[in-house]
This record gives sequence, C-alpha cells and structure tokens, in this order.
Amino acid sequence: MANIEAYKQKSIEDYLRAQLGDPVVSAVTEETDFMQNAINLALQSYWIAFPHTWMNVYTSKAQGTVIDSVDNIMNMAFLGNPDAQDTAFFLGVTRIEDGALGAIGNNIDSYLLGVPYPNPSYKVYPGALDLHEIVRYRTEVSIITGEIEVSYDEITQSVRFLTPNAYGQFSVFYAFGFTEDAGLMYVPGRHIDILRKMTAYEFLTAIINARGAIQVISDYKLDMTYISKRRDELKTDVEKDLYQNQITTVMWG
Repeated sequence: MANIEAYKQKSIEDYLRAQLGDPVVSAVTEETDFMQNAINLALQSYWIAFPHTWMNVYTSKAQGTVIDSVDNIMNMAFLGNPDAQDTAFFLGVTRIEDGALGAIGNNIDSYLLGVPYPNPSYKVYPGALDLHEIVRYRTEVSIITGEIEVSYDEITQSVRFLTPNAYGQFSVFYAFGFTEDAGLMYVPGRHIDILRKMTAYEFLTAIINARGAIQVISDYKLDMTYISKRRDELKTDVEKDLYQNQITTVMWG
C-alpha cells in the first residue's frame, strides 16, 4: 500500500515539474513546502467533487420517518477499517433510490419488461397491456408513494428521511471525504490525472500570490506571464473535468 501511495505522490510531483521545469519547482519548494500545501488544497476540493461512497438499505413502513446518526453511518461504512474511519469525514447523501419491490409501486415485472407493468398483487390485468390503464395506475401509485425527502441536522449529527411510501425498501448512497492525514491513500488510481491538474493549479496560484513581484532565491527568475497563462489553462481543464465527472451531494437547508 505504501508503494502505491509513493507512486501517486511521485506522479503528482513529476507533473508539477513538467509544468514549470525542475529548477523552478525545486527553488520554490526550498523556501516553503508549496508542493505539499498544493496537494492538501487540491485534496479538499477533490473529495468534495469525487467523494468515497457507501450504500445502505433502509426499510420504511406506513408513512414513517427513518433517522440515522452520522456516527452509526460512519461505523457501518468503515467497518473493519478503523484507520480509514479516523481520517474520514461525512459529506452527505449523493442519491436515493426506491427499491424494486413493495406492496404498491415498482415491481420486478417493470424492470424485466422495461415498461411500468402493474404489480399483480394490486390488480390483475388481461393478456394485452392497456397503456392508458397503466398510466392511470402509476398515477395512483405516485399519489400514494410520493418522493423520499432527506434533511441533515448539524446539531444532532443525524440524517432524517421522510418516507411517504406505503412500505418498502430504499437505498441511500452516502459520501465521505478524507483529511490530509490520509494523504493520497484512498484516491483511486483512475483519478490521479485530474488530481495532479488540480494540484498544479493550486501550486501555480500559490506562486503567483506569493512571488508575483519577487525573485526567488535562485539563479532563475519566474516568468509570471507564462505561469498565469498556464494556471488559467489548468483552471479550464479542471472545471471541464469536474463538470463532466463530479458526484454532487444532496443539498439541504
């Protein structure tokens, strides 16, 4: 595991040196740990955009409310991995899905046929599908089941689901991030490319802010025009990648 994390770290550092050249990166890093600071800043944005997700299934009966605590969610999500739990933090809910089965509503026939086929336990239909009858049936079901609503209480550290469903199961996908103590350990290899772009953007931004009018302690003078141009290009690339790939958590409040 340590070898994989070292590989990720080297991949990011090599990418940074490719943006400015090794002499400049080395000169800046000698004065302050710009590189590690940039990685830490990028990780904060990364986990918000690409959180670690974990799914849990709940059962709701008779128009009730389901409540779960963040502590319980964390304990279940990281069961058997206390090291990961110690560095993880809760971000929210990414999505909620109704179950395929229930007393009224979705059923396995609908999934197999690809059409909203009625639940046989509710009403038996003749051999041919009556689309108008199916639309009416689904409208009735929608009135009974409605939508699952979610809210998060910062004070009690709990998640509350209002479930108007007659009864049934629903799946909740929770999102987590990790502190800088976890480093790059839990960043998937497939995301290293976007993370190193995010890191390079933070790195160049730090140089512009700190060294815009000062020559670093070295024989090299920074070309701020080039650095600003490259920073803007990276910003565009990162925003495009985030727009196409990021996972958005449910907003509340």
